[in-house]
Amino acid sequence: LTDNTSIEVSAEVVPDGDELDYKVTYKYTVKDGFSVSDDFAPGKYVAEKSPASLAMLNIIKESFAKDFAPYVKAGKSVKIVYTGSADATPINGKLAYNGEYGDIKDQAVVVNGKPSKLTVTKASGITSNEQLSLVRAISVKDFTYKNIPALKNMKTTDNFVIEVSPNKGSEYRRVTVEF
Repeated sequence: LTDNTSIEVSAEVVPDGDELDYKVTYKYTVKDGFSVSDDFAPGKYVAEKSPASLAMLNIIKESFAKDFAPYVKAGKSVKIVYTGSADATPINGKLAYNGEYGDIKDQAVVVNGKPSKLTVTKASGITSNEQLSLVRAISVKDFTYKNIPALKNMKTTDNFVIEVSPNKGSEYRRVTVEF
């Protein structure tokens, strides 16, 4: 992307009973001072509008089209963990949610390590950083399913992890994906 953004892909083999599974994690970092230009703007959530997250998503798309294509087969199982994060900047009032991912009602999530449920609708908008983090994660899910069509034929389990930093700053606005 730039000298200020780096994408990290880590892969490992993990035991799952009598079988071995692949665990592949995609994440990115942006150098201090460049997050404002290379990542999510304050209050924004569409992954394709964050140059850093879009670069990561395009690497995911390419790796599933090439390197992981032999493993992406109809009927196989894949667990996907989408992590959305936000900083501690308070949301005063509400942020507009344009409904591009539909109304999100009682979505099961893990918020800072604890199970919870979150709702975001076009009518209610986004009133908390947890909701903002969720919509960021869902925007990544939306991109993933649109751009890796083979996932639609697999047995997928989607999980959402929400992280809200106690600190303020653009470096705390991120998304990651783990397959």
